[in-house]
Amino acid sequence: MKIPEVSGLLLQFLQGSLSAEEMEALERWKALSDENRRLFEAVTERFPGQQFAEYYTYRGRVEEYVMAALKQDGEAKAPAGAPVILLPEKKSVWLKALVAASVILVFSIAAYWWLSKPASESRISAQHAPVDINPASQGALLTLADGSQVLLDSLGNGLVATQNGTDISLNNGSLTYLSPAKLAASSAGFNILQVPKGRQFAIVLPDGTKVFINAASSLKYPVAFTGKERTVAVSGEAYFEVAKNARHPFRVMVNDQMEVEVLGTIFNVNSYSDESHITTTLLDGAVRVLQGSESVLLHPGEQALAQKGIRIVKDADLQKAVAWKNGLFNFEKVGLREMMRQLERWYDIEVVYEGDVPDTRFFGEMSRMLNLATVLDALKGFGLRYRMEGRTLVVMP
Repeated sequence: MKIPEVSGLLLQFLQGSLSAEEMEALERWKALSDENRRLFEAVTERFPGQQFAEYYTYRGRVEEYVMAALKQDGEAKAPAGAPVILLPEKKSVWLKALVAASVILVFSIAAYWWLSKPASESRISAQHAPVDINPASQGALLTLADGSQVLLDSLGNGLVATQNGTDISLNNGSLTYLSPAKLAASSAGFNILQVPKGRQFAIVLPDGTKVFINAASSLKYPVAFTGKERTVAVSGEAYFEVAKNARHPFRVMVNDQMEVEVLGTIFNVNSYSDESHITTTLLDGAVRVLQGSESVLLHPGEQALAQKGIRIVKDADLQKAVAWKNGLFNFEKVGLREMMRQLERWYDIEVVYEGDVPDTRFFGEMSRMLNLATVLDALKGFGLRYRMEGRTLVVMP
């Protein structure tokens, strides 16, 4: 049986979609060697079929990556333009091939790590597993126009506050504003929604614009839009679905460094201070990105990278840009440190590096609903070495 056939059967088994003939073929493959059987057991024990959809999202590229990553004679091969697949050096051809397949099937099932250690060592590792940390949950701190603050984490659905005739309500993790038809400009104060590490939140602004706010981010906005323009300010990362209103342009001030101007569109802004660029990704409509005296117009599928000047990426990876909003980590061609910054924000941890840690490249997608221990366990399949000290993750060379 060829590698693409094995990878396809493993995926179908996890999804529960094998026919009787395919199940028989999978059983024959398992019976070929103890190596095959152990790998199959590692996959199915760690990721039960009924939980597959909850754990990982698969994008249908199993065969492409396996065939590109391995030559027919079993030597490792990095395909042009493809993310690197990290494979052990001293394993048989079949094991290397199957580890590659399992990495693609479920991002990384840590099968190599599981198989390459003696049973006693595996038991010792399990006994010293780190204290688990849950993924981010819904929550934020709302600062009202009068300076008072409301912690939204534990509030139930219903009215949160009333400001100058505007009702602020919480509904299933989303904040909504309902303003009277006419509101004097002088009475419209500003609110600030701060989303700390380990949290996420959503809001429907007074004009109907929807904003999804990532961890370690904040949004400042008026209680009601009363002027000619609709202006908000963001830091960190947020995804906007702007309500169309050609008479009242929508403006996003980003870190007091850049401005995004729209009429009605869908876009994502990533402006974390520890990233190298402020990234604006356009999914639909049109936006103008302004920085100093420079101004560029974005079309759907394009991305603006702003630092000292603005650079446009024509064919941006939209799926990667908004993966966080869709409940996923997207590590496609992501370096170790960039990936760790995502984990820091999402799990509210600190990451430190011990010694000379290479900036390894990763690929694939994982659910953001996984506990930290599960994520780290999967990343061991890529060679990640670490230890946990409370809420500090120490990455080792």
